[in-house]
Amino acid sequence: MDRIVLLWQKIPVIIRAVVGGLFVQLVGFAVLIAVIPLNFRVFPEVPWAIFPLGLALWAYWSYFGGRGWPRGTAGIRRHLRRSDPVPRNLRVPVIVTAGIFSVTVMCVGIIQYAMKAMPPEALGLAANLASLPYWTSVPLAIAAAFFVGVGEELSFRGYMQVPIEERHGPWLGLTVPALVFALAHSIDLMILPIFFVVSIGWGYLAWRVNSIRPGIIIHALVDSVAFLWVIFRIEDLKRIMDYSLIEDGLTSGYWFFLSITIFLCVASLAAFVRLHRATCREASERVSSGEAS
Repeated sequence: MDRIVLLWQKIPVIIRAVVGGLFVQLVGFAVLIAVIPLNFRVFPEVPWAIFPLGLALWAYWSYFGGRGWPRGTAGIRRHLRRSDPVPRNLRVPVIVTAGIFSVTVMCVGIIQYAMKAMPPEALGLAANLASLPYWTSVPLAIAAAFFVGVGEELSFRGYMQVPIEERHGPWLGLTVPALVFALAHSIDLMILPIFFVVSIGWGYLAWRVNSIRPGIIIHALVDSVAFLWVIFRIEDLKRIMDYSLIEDGLTSGYWFFLSITIFLCVASLAAFVRLHRATCREASERVSSGEAS
């Protein structure tokens, strides 16, 4: 066992972080794709899957946060989860930044689906939710969105980003997980950059406040809106997917929506700059108080 640990430690940090992060995501994703589709086939009139999902999410969050065997890795698991509470004096700028960025991500997502014509199969698991009764599909959608939010933030912005940050600095710490995150979602060269930039935003937020909690909330909110849109307005979404901005050009409606999206992108950038300044002040004040004591 000690020999295996020594061999593992000889592997470059970036490779270890990517493998570790993907493993953490795979565990969560395996639970999700095992439980949710089962609810489609067994008693689809009742959203019973939210209960095993809730239990699995608690076990998932707890174990990768330091609980359970082996106790010798509890400290590093807790550290890699990166889930400390956000400092009180940073909560307002974090809420503002997270709120603006979440709306921006949703708008960018709509532009993403309209970039070129896409088959209905691109909706994946979410499309099946639309075939269920609302009292089943809505709770399942929210539960799945929260599970995805926790899983992807824990794996990419926690287990993957933290070791790279600490060994190689924040820029590689942000860009490597963002690239892996983008490739995990799409290999389409038209869509991949969007996922990359979105992941940079989530990773930057986690880095500046040293917590994935705000990212989980944003991620779950964005995915919840996307899933609920599929459930309640799937025909509208299919029309967007049938359209291609590249081939068919921008209509007046898309010009207006694109203008709003660009404005939100600028507002998000400004919010991140303000958050950066606030975290720098908070760090300076913490150092000053430590020196004074």
